[in-house]
Amino acid sequence: MSTSRYLVTAVVLLGAGIGIGIGIGWWLNRPATLTDTVLRPDTPGGNVLYWYDPMRPDVHFDKPGRSPFMDMELVAKYGVTADQGAIAINPRVTQNLGVRTVVAEQSTVAPLVRVTGTIAVDERRMAVVTTRASGWLERLDVRAVGDTVRHGQRLGAFYSPDLLAAQEEFLLARRAGDPLLLPAVRRRLDLLGMSVGQLERMSRRGIADRQVDILAPISGVVAELLVRQGSALSAGMPVMNLVDLSRVWVLAEVPEAQSTWLKAGQAVEVVLAAAGAPPVPGVIDHLYPELSAATRTTRVRIVVPNEKLALRPGMSATVIIHGASRPALLVPTEALIRSGERTAVILAEGEGRFRPVAVLAGAEQGDRTEIRSGLKAGNQVVASGQFLIDSEASLRGALDRLLPGAAQ
Repeated sequence: MSTSRYLVTAVVLLGAGIGIGIGIGWWLNRPATLTDTVLRPDTPGGNVLYWYDPMRPDVHFDKPGRSPFMDMELVAKYGVTADQGAIAINPRVTQNLGVRTVVAEQSTVAPLVRVTGTIAVDERRMAVVTTRASGWLERLDVRAVGDTVRHGQRLGAFYSPDLLAAQEEFLLARRAGDPLLLPAVRRRLDLLGMSVGQLERMSRRGIADRQVDILAPISGVVAELLVRQGSALSAGMPVMNLVDLSRVWVLAEVPEAQSTWLKAGQAVEVVLAAAGAPPVPGVIDHLYPELSAATRTTRVRIVVPNEKLALRPGMSATVIIHGASRPALLVPTEALIRSGERTAVILAEGEGRFRPVAVLAGAEQGDRTEIRSGLKAGNQVVASGQFLIDSEASLRGALDRLLPGAAQ
């Protein structure tokens, strides 16, 4: 019995020794954590205030260990040193977090506005076809909205008793050779809407025309047809509306913050939604004086040539407006931490030390943002992993304490 007892004791002691050896080996080779940084006496960054679970930062613990909420180690909360005001993190931990730093570069920035616009009719290129005498529309050559017409083309013909009587009076005055009556009658025909060509043709024939032609005042498209053949006409009554689409407008809504540097005469690119469509050059024609209270945008009117009629009213297009380039200090936009009233970046000072710095952000260009104040060219800023640093070292509280102007 005594021999068996000794064998059991020997096995237990051997197992305990193996376990202790394995545990020591794991401890010496385990990954570095922020807890290791806290336990090392030579690590800068101040004293440990408490430990917490990053998933439950409102619950504090007075010693390290594993979180009762998540299967993970508790993280230490540092007290900030008074001399530097920086936050120290073990470089091994920084590497594990995948922290990437970039250099603030002096470059150039060109303001860019990219908004959606709508193709609209150029209201300066619209015309209303009317008659100056009462009568009846006996002939209508253009009978559908959207038909294309050219300048001087006959749109229809109407019969007017007043025009017919004026023509007869003109022919009588010409036969009589009355030098006083002839100019007056000719003037009356002109006021009633008879064209010079019709008047000369009627003079050559010597016979009054029963029907008087209605001619197109401009080249364009029929936008609205208001009468039909056989309709009764009154003096000044609109017959149809024409619009010239060889030049169109693009109406765009530009955000208030981006409209300050826009001005009339500025070059614009208009890109159609159709795949492969080349950009069309345009010019800012007018900035509307009012600002939309609902959308906080300014309306911009752009003139675009449309000789091939590829731009149709109602189509949508992307409007790209480039501003003049100027020198600027640029950092990646992802490096910015916006916290309410302040914008900051994490400045990497080397040897695992990081400092939050308040900056004044300017215009954005692609994936980079202009920094107007707070940084210098050559500063190293954290571009990736700054929010992981925030989670590990509780930077959100540090920002409120360290940024200039924060409440003490």
